[in-house]
Amino acid sequence: LLSLTGSNGGLCSTVDSCLDEPKNASQTFDLLYNNFLNHSQANRAPFGIHANAGWLLNAEAPFVKEGYLQ
Repeated sequence: LLSLTGSNGGLCSTVDSCLDEPKNASQTFDLLYNNFLNHSQANRAPFGIHANAGWLLNAEAPFVKEGYLQ
């Protein structure tokens, strides 16, 4: 697994393990998109999004799925 960079600059092995969890759909999208850009500019391997299913399906944070689908 390649490490992701959270919005606070900290590294996380899976997107749901980042300590600075997104608070809305826009922050979720930015977290995923910025990591995709960083990866694609330095690496030709496919970009994997690794997370527990509960992160996307959390009823208390529906914005995560919304940001992911953007």
